[in-house]
Amino acid sequence: MKNRQTLTDHQAAARAALQQRGVWVPGPVYPTVDSAQSAARRVPLARQLTAYLPIGSFEAYGARCEDGGALWVRHVGDGPALEPMPQRMTVRVPTYGSGPGYSGVGIVTVSIVPTCPVCGGPRGFDAVKADPFMRDGETFVRDRWANPCGHQDRYDLVLDEARRTPPAPGGKTPEDAPARKLPALAVPCTRCGAKAGDLCTSHNGARLRLVDVHRPRTEAWHTERVRSVPAAALVLAAANRRDVTHGRQAADLLAAKGFTAEADAVETLLKIQNGHLSAKQTVTFLVERAETARGGEA
Repeated sequence: MKNRQTLTDHQAAARAALQQRGVWVPGPVYPTVDSAQSAARRVPLARQLTAYLPIGSFEAYGARCEDGGALWVRHVGDGPALEPMPQRMTVRVPTYGSGPGYSGVGIVTVSIVPTCPVCGGPRGFDAVKADPFMRDGETFVRDRWANPCGHQDRYDLVLDEARRTPPAPGGKTPEDAPARKLPALAVPCTRCGAKAGDLCTSHNGARLRLVDVHRPRTEAWHTERVRSVPAAALVLAAANRRDVTHGRQAADLLAAKGFTAEADAVETLLKIQNGHLSAKQTVTFLVERAETARGGEA
């Protein structure tokens, strides 16, 4: 019964989105944000969600909400490109001291997620306005915005949220992020959709991963590395079939297939390591050897 209700919610969301292209509309609410984000990844492909056919007609995101995880969708269809959902929302909010007369009033610039914490709908990130106010004879400027969903953000709760969901660990920026040095950035990420060269994101794109990347991206990078070295690809395929398990068997296979130089290199490594070399370790050795050679040629 619950699945049937969810299907009905998807159908209602698709109908509502079709009537107003480019406007985010609420879909089903899931028990967890992970479930909502999983559904969001299936919406553009209409995978098991036929309400969103034809493929590519809708886009979606999943966000945390009071009841778990909310799915929001919008119709893209034909027409001008739509503005993407921003990864973060930067606003100026007031902070007050605890002394008499609110001594210590000031303005703090914070970064928060662009979705409403109550329903998961888009915040008013595209309608932020400066709002001057006076306190104790001094003028301050804070930001004010209205969320399309109707839920109003309180400044004290925004401050608390900013403390709980910082944009990045260690206060680092995307430009100097440690993840920028990871070679896996050379391939796109199938988990979060990041393009080659871009950082991975989590929380449906609301937070950059500045220290690491998703595991599937690292695995994809390793796959590409091996694929670019035919000798390594040959050994890996055989190892996956359990045809070879040891480095010596890998050397014999390489020699039999005409990879004489690679076979000799593996034999040399076997001698250095007193025969302690697995087939998988041979693959790594062959890839690093080829990459070193390419680097030397450059």
